[in-house]
Amino acid sequence: MKKILIAIIILSAALYAEPTIDSVWFSQDTICDGQNLVEICYILSGGTAQVSALMSADSGETWTVPMDSLIGAETSLGFDIVPGTHCFTWVMSHDLPDTHGTDWIVRVEVVDILDTFLVIDSIWVPEERAHYGWGLAFGLGVYWFYDFTTGYVYYSNGINPTTHPPRDSVYIGDSLNMDIDFYNYSIYFARGGSNPTHIYRKALFTGDEQFIAEVPMHGSAVQGVQVIRDTLYAAYYDNRGWVWIGGSPVFINRMYLLAFDLSQPFPITEWDTVTNYPRDSCHTIEGMAYAHGYLWGSNNWGRIVQIDFESRDYVGCYPVPNVGNGAEGLCWDGEYLWYHNREHGELHSLYQILIHDMTSSRGYAGGLLDSRGPIVNIMGPDSVLVGESYNFRWTATDPSGIVLPYEVVTICGAVIETLFVSDPRYVYTIPSGCDTVQFSVSAVDSFCNEGSDILSVPVASAGLIGHIFIQGEEGIYSLRVIDQADAIAAGNGVIMIQMPGVIGAAELVDTTHTNASPVFINTPYGIRSWRYDSIITD
Repeated sequence: MKKILIAIIILSAALYAEPTIDSVWFSQDTICDGQNLVEICYILSGGTAQVSALMSADSGETWTVPMDSLIGAETSLGFDIVPGTHCFTWVMSHDLPDTHGTDWIVRVEVVDILDTFLVIDSIWVPEERAHYGWGLAFGLGVYWFYDFTTGYVYYSNGINPTTHPPRDSVYIGDSLNMDIDFYNYSIYFARGGSNPTHIYRKALFTGDEQFIAEVPMHGSAVQGVQVIRDTLYAAYYDNRGWVWIGGSPVFINRMYLLAFDLSQPFPITEWDTVTNYPRDSCHTIEGMAYAHGYLWGSNNWGRIVQIDFESRDYVGCYPVPNVGNGAEGLCWDGEYLWYHNREHGELHSLYQILIHDMTSSRGYAGGLLDSRGPIVNIMGPDSVLVGESYNFRWTATDPSGIVLPYEVVTICGAVIETLFVSDPRYVYTIPSGCDTVQFSVSAVDSFCNEGSDILSVPVASAGLIGHIFIQGEEGIYSLRVIDQADAIAAGNGVIMIQMPGVIGAAELVDTTHTNASPVFINTPYGIRSWRYDSIITD
């Protein structure tokens, strides 16, 4: 009986042990397959837990690196993760190409959503920025704000517009009563009256605007959008009120969460209805954010609601400060939820909300990651002469080191040569038959990222005096007349030319060519010599 009791005690302790992240590590592959894969592993002990992972590129100052492209994360991240060693792969080259650094940190943590959310800070928005934050988003390590009055989306390194003055980004239109989102260098938003509403995205750098979809539904407009990987979620409510349906009055005031597949061609004409509920304090969404595997929504009842994608349902409803017209914009910066609240009259504030237990177990690992190729710089002459030899040199630098050899490609007309060298230099003899020589060097680093440089050099005529045109059986031949001393130095065969006003030599092709002749011929038309590559037919 005593042994049985001990077994029961040990089993009970194991069942109710606190989940703990014991260790974390990551490594980047070095396979040359055109992508950068980072394997991230951790050990979970204790009980079953919800686990998430975040990446920082600045030693943990911010946790905003996008980790959207994951392989094998189904049993390593998310809900009901069992104890043991777990590994998954992040496709860095897809989510964050052309980047390298030594300050990368991955954080794997047990997620424990608080029963009561905590207000960490509230920031008053100055009167001149009264509608600053009606739309909120976070991306590229900065906050994005939509201003209802000016119609611009601004960005800033900090949330406080007084201590971190905002900078203009793009104009999307004023008086848009809705939340925005930032994803993949674009702003997503909705524009239009009550029926229909159009959803757009606008590229930051080019200003190009794309029409994504039309929502031809009754009632109010889309209140907010959120992009999660290849899906855009739109919060829409139908507030038609009393309407006659089938000869009877029906009161309609419903909240819809719609999902649009962004991998489809635009405009998208079909969508999925994720949720459909009568509007109340725990079933209404305006601002939206994505955190810890859930979709979060703010509303005018002073609640932040929680939606689970697996069950496609509301699973949480949390009160937040509400002293007026409620929250408008909502975003997640990797640590906190931020939401905008319009209070009495035109008093606006931004609230910092803690939604998870900061004392839950976390594990960290740091190191170097690299998705950027080496920087290659070629040094060579400004111009070259046929038959001359020239030194081309180059430098190749990368924080992860260079893997030899270098690949060198030279192109002169139809003559293409490829070779591999270990020294950052190459002596190249200029062939005939081109006006420009192209010289390129490629190098790879320790993670098989490739970098290259190209140098194009014009082929000059040494001491060019002019041209002589000579009649032949097949047409007119053109010989370039160059300085006699340069012609002799080139060693490609010399034709002496003595004509009124001209003392020089005609530049020939290589004398080993079957149609080349190193001797001159007097003809009634002038000095004639076979020159295969200079025939002009008329």
